[in-house]
Amino acid sequence: MGLTFLKPKVASWRYQRGNRKLAVNVESGRKVVVEVEEKGVVEGGEEVEKEVVGEEVEGEEVVEKEEGESKEKEEEVEEEEEESKEEEEKGESKEKEGERKEEEEEEEEKEEEDEEEKEESKEEEEESKEEEEEKEEEEEEEKEENKEKEEVEKEEKKEKKEEEEEEEAVLSNIEEIINCLLQSLKVEDTPVRWSAAKGLGRITNRLSLEFGDDIVASILQLLTGRESDKSWHGGCLALAELARRGLLLPERL
Repeated sequence: MGLTFLKPKVASWRYQRGNRKLAVNVESGRKVVVEVEEKGVVEGGEEVEKEVVGEEVEGEEVVEKEEGESKEKEEEVEEEEEESKEEEEKGESKEKEGERKEEEEEEEEKEEEDEEEKEESKEEEEESKEEEEEKEEEEEEEKEENKEKEEVEKEEKKEKKEEEEEEEAVLSNIEEIINCLLQSLKVEDTPVRWSAAKGLGRITNRLSLEFGDDIVASILQLLTGRESDKSWHGGCLALAELARRGLLLPERL
């Protein structure tokens, strides 16, 4: 009867090359040839004319050689001057080009540094944004966890209240049955005492610790000098059943 009131459960990241100009003015005078011809006419001899003509030819060759050498020297000097000018211009142009290159390299380095700084600033901003987002996510998670904990606590409180209410409602109906079973432990018939002890064990297995301790205390009251042998036998059977089910508290041992 008592089990009908209870639920069946058990406890719970370019170099522009300059236009090269060679201006050489050759002025040739043949005064020597004219003088020699005049001398030959004064003497009035054919042989003298021939000699004069040969000398003229030789003199012309000498003059031409000298003129050629002088021209060559002048050309060499001019070429050397031009080469020196070209070398100076090349050197200056190279220096200018080197300076330009250095300036360009410096500008490129500055641009690269600026780009690196911009990238670093962007990365820092992104990291800060990510950290803020992570913090926000963590805060949201904490809020959700707190809400869940609160909900769980509320549910647990509700369950406890419901259990307490159920226990109170059940205990009001079970108290009489427990009293009957306790009285049955004193009956003369052994089968009655044995079945009463079994019933107490089953009912105690579905109650809380407090109520279970109360039942144990009430059973121990049967083991006094005033009670009869039968009550002692029924109490021992009940304690044995509780011990078999693991319902005896250490304080009571």
